Amino acid sequence: MAAVALALFIFTMLQTIITALEISVAKGPGETRVAVIEKMSGPRTQLPISYWRRLRRFDHVVASTPMGYTIASVGWIDEYYVALLVDPETYREVFPTAARLVPRKQYERFMQIRNGVLVGAEIMRKYNWEVGQDIKLQSLQHKVTMDLQICGILNKGNGSTQQMETQMLINWYYYEGLIGNPGKVNIFWLRLDSPSSTLPVINNVSNYYSAGPLSVIVETESSMLNRLTSYTATIQLIIQVISTVVLFTILMVTVNTIALSTRERKDEIAVMKAIGFTPRKILWMIVNESIITSLIAGLIGTLLAYALFNIKGLTLSIGLTFDFVVHPRVVITGIVISLLLGVISGFIPAYNASKINVIKALHNL
Repeated sequence: MAAVALALFIFTMLQTIITALEISVAKGPGETRVAVIEKMSGPRTQLPISYWRRLRRFDHVVASTPMGYTIASVGWIDEYYVALLVDPETYREVFPTAARLVPRKQYERFMQIRNGVLVGAEIMRKYNWEVGQDIKLQSLQHKVTMDLQICGILNKGNGSTQQMETQMLINWYYYEGLIGNPGKVNIFWLRLDSPSSTLPVINNVSNYYSAGPLSVIVETESSMLNRLTSYTATIQLIIQVISTVVLFTILMVTVNTIALSTRERKDEIAVMKAIGFTPRKILWMIVNESIITSLIAGLIGTLLAYALFNIKGLTLSIGLTFDFVVHPRVVITGIVISLLLGVISGFIPAYNASKINVIKALHNL
């Protein structure tokens, strides 16, 4: 029981890490987007804002918006958050579903105030901030102080992860003024009229800028996220392999333990068969014992992980923030696995026990 409990405890924690590293975006029906970034270094190298005027005139482009980013800290404490630098008006046109995660009046306020900021709900709760409050943030890249006013709260909606709740949106024009108006951005986002327009737009934009001072590549939204978080996929694969190995090892240990226990009780099983217990009845008694043992152990392991594993707001060096919290579905998965573990590990020893020769077993008493 202790071995199974430990295995399910480890399994639950590892699955929680895998779940936390998954990233999706708030996206509604009919929203098709592509990102335009510098060809050689990606979003780490900035593009001139002048590209924006031409990008808006390509066929099949419904709307476009520039986007930069900075890593911001609250005061000078060692806690960092991603701050996306956006044009409030066009951001809403390109990301309508994400913009709707903020109440309409709050977003309109964000559009009106040059030093406005939208703050993720998790950050708001952590620092007890309120809408309308003035705050100061420090930019990690440019070492400037941002005097901002909170205009609204970024909530987590259906189809998005906790990333929205641990991010901020800052007016790009305000940040540009603080750092001397260099006129450059990291990404241009284009919203297209339909998914079928993706390939023509990618080809047209790439060819148009192929001879420019800075060549570009055009990627779909999912490809862009994969590029940003490519190494987290490797981490997820490694963790998944470890989880599988842990479960397989504990399965072998459990099978061996139950088989040994069954062999030690073969005299009891022989007596039960002698007084009328059928082989089927004995088989199900042993299997049920294995199931109950594994199920209790699974409950102990998964619920212990649920109670202890709770790490929120862990920010990685690339600026993404993750919440490592055990979700109920992971707990349910662990319990189901422990149930299956009991069935699989108990059946073979139970089947062998049901075939014990009564005369030989009683003869050795």
